[in-house]
Amino acid sequence: MGCQKARFLTFFWINSCKKNRIATENLQIVDISHTEIADALKRGDIDAFAGSDFAYLKGKRVISNAQRIVFTEPGLTNHAACLVVRRDWLAANRGTAQKVLKALLKAEKEFNLHPEELTSMLAGKLDIKKSDLEKILAEQHNGVMLDQVLLLALEDEARWMRETGMVKGAPLPNYLHFMDQSVLRSVDPTAVKLK
Repeated sequence: MGCQKARFLTFFWINSCKKNRIATENLQIVDISHTEIADALKRGDIDAFAGSDFAYLKGKRVISNAQRIVFTEPGLTNHAACLVVRRDWLAANRGTAQKVLKALLKAEKEFNLHPEELTSMLAGKLDIKKSDLEKILAEQHNGVMLDQVLLLALEDEARWMRETGMVKGAPLPNYLHFMDQSVLRSVDPTAVKLK
């Protein structure tokens, strides 16, 4: 698992434990690849995991209903897939960035127009049941946007990283300074919802 993803899942896991009044002092957090989670769970190498929807589906297959407890916390944290580029790259490739965003907006529109057909195709490509994918998608808010929720989520995670000692001494960043709204605004002004 990449370092950023591992931090996000730890952030989710710790907040989920707090919300459910589960003591975290005796937890040992292990960073393993999402591809290994199901096997590690089956072997008993791990007792629990925080993972993506797809890791959950794989883990669910190896543990019987009688043995399984699932904690879901919709809205506890926000997970966003962000496009990140260097400032100098963006300055030199603004047209390419606009084309990428236009393609993503087109894909979003296409999915909204033909959800049944595209869900079937995606389930086949991901090698999961269509019904499982439909459940995952029903809980998600997929869209191309730059919004206040992302900003608040980044600030929450930054505060948590300071509280846990992952980051020391540095002031909390102003994430607005890291976001270039102009490219998305030039392609679709309604997709920018920052205040």
